[in-house]
Amino acid sequence: MKKNNQPALKTFDEVNDILFKIAALELTIEKDENEFNEIILDLKKRYETPILEMKNKVLDFKSQLEEFGKSNKKLFIDQRSRSLTYGRIGFRAGKNALKLINPKKWSWDRVKEKLQDLFGIKYISVKITINKTKILTDFEKKLLTSEKLETAGVKVIRGDNFFYEIDKEKIKLEETN
Repeated sequence: MKKNNQPALKTFDEVNDILFKIAALELTIEKDENEFNEIILDLKKRYETPILEMKNKVLDFKSQLEEFGKSNKKLFIDQRSRSLTYGRIGFRAGKNALKLINPKKWSWDRVKEKLQDLFGIKYISVKITINKTKILTDFEKKLLTSEKLETAGVKVIRGDNFFYEIDKEKIKLEETN
């Protein structure tokens, strides 16, 4: 939290006053956000359908272009692209990718085994990570001691977090009186 040179609170009455001010501001924020969200919802209802229809038309047009390119691929053998009045169409070479030769015969696990047999771990990644959750669980079960953890270079800590709770129901009742 950013400090802004406010005087330090000295009594519980001052703390209580601040809790009331926070609650009043949060209730106002909540009311304003609800109004704001209603406006956004109205705008969304107004524009969402026509925008969606236009996006679908664009997708249809793109699909037509792609179908034209695929069915007329022979026109792009000499020239990979063609300039037109309103743009360009053509084919670009994609990135290299690995693909299974025959998915019925080969699986990625089988490929991994074969690669390991042929090349060792040259093309295989092995990732080792620390299971922090298991360490904390075993520490809580007293299966690990602080001393053992310190020899591994770590320690278990537990911090304190300040909190406040506002009873907004009481404040709403006071506002209605």
